[in-house]
Amino acid sequence: MKPVGVNAGQLEVTEDMIYADFPDWDTDTDWIKTQRAFAGQWSRAVCLNKNEAITFGSLAADASKWYGGVLAPNGMIYGIPRTATTVLKIDPSDDTTSPFGSLAGSQKWLGGVLGVDGMIYGIPFDSTTILKIDPTTDTASTFDSFAG
Repeated sequence: MKPVGVNAGQLEVTEDMIYADFPDWDTDTDWIKTQRAFAGQWSRAVCLNKNEAITFGSLAADASKWYGGVLAPNGMIYGIPRTATTVLKIDPSDDTTSPFGSLAGSQKWLGGVLGVDGMIYGIPFDSTTILKIDPTTDTASTFDSFAG
């Protein structure tokens, strides 16, 4: 894990490129380890701090595996599967990743939201179902099969 300096605007991580524009980094000195980019075509997760970027984890290098993520009440971050067949769980306290679930299909969901019930819901892209992630049990299910 090689830390890489961050400038507001462009962020370079070893052999991969991630473009970002975070103007608040210039003024928000208390901003620490709260933003995370999810491994799309990259083979590692990316942690963005105020002054550095760190890659961690070992994930297969495929395009658009997870699209967006949600911070759950348990402090874990959950990546929403787009082409991946699993949900990606990121533990920010020790920079570990653990995929779980078995979700078939491609181009399934794009992003998600935390519901008032504490569950995470994936927004359908090409999926005909809504994704439901239970952060208390690390399980994923789908519901409301619909067409269109």
